[in-house]
Amino acid sequence: KQWYQRRVRENLDDQFGTRMSAFLEVANDQYSKLETAYQSMGKYVTELITYYGEDPKKTNIEDFFSDIITFCNDFETARAENTKIKEAKKREEKQKEMKEMEKKKKKKKK
Repeated sequence: KQWYQRRVRENLDDQFGTRMSAFLEVANDQYSKLETAYQSMGKYVTELITYYGEDPKKTNIEDFFSDIITFCNDFETARAENTKIKEAKKREEKQKEMKEMEKKKKKKKK
């Protein structure tokens, strides 16, 4: 009997239910917002995959973004290579101009 009375008293002093109900209310609100954001994200990803001409039902999102990253990296590499080629051509043109100017100077001196 004493054990039971002590247990009842402990339950009356227990704040678990009160504290957890407040937590549950906040958690449910946050979960609802997160679920809405997740659904919106899914819609946007489907639209994005479709925009790039892929079938959203057959395209894995990880593969899609992996392809996008690969494309961006390859594009940046090609851009850098093209810039180097243009700079090399400019240097060659300047060198040709300098040689022509030297030839003209030599002809004038004669």
